Amino acid sequence: MANEGKRGKQSGAEPWLPVNERKVAQVMIREMELEEIAPVLMSMPWRMIRAGLSRVRDIGRFIKHYEMYAPLLAERKDVLIEARDSGRFKSFELRASAKSVEVEGIDLEGNRVVIVVVRKHYWEDVFSPGHIIFTPW
Repeated sequence: MANEGKRGKQSGAEPWLPVNERKVAQVMIREMELEEIAPVLMSMPWRMIRAGLSRVRDIGRFIKHYEMYAPLLAERKDVLIEARDSGRFKSFELRASAKSVEVEGIDLEGNRVVIVVVRKHYWEDVFSPGHIIFTPW
């Protein structure tokens, strides 16, 4: 292949892609993950949704405006479905930040139970490490 570069067939690594193609591929993967997890999130009763310091009214707005966080929950879809269908929780709370995405369940007695914590950055594998630029200020 023309795009294999130095790491091509010799090291057994995946073929190298230019930056634009990698970004497009990453966006497509995130869109597929969002399509997978969105119906599960929409079917859950939410008590509170926070994205950073903002409080979001409903899960539809969260998915639309904070679409970078929702795909991170796709890898824990089975746990969310199990919690939703268990009948143990009357509502859920979601907190998303640059450090993590957390889902807590509020049980019938009002106690909070942590269901999912995903400590992963939504920009992981998007930016390549660059040179540090020092400004004179």
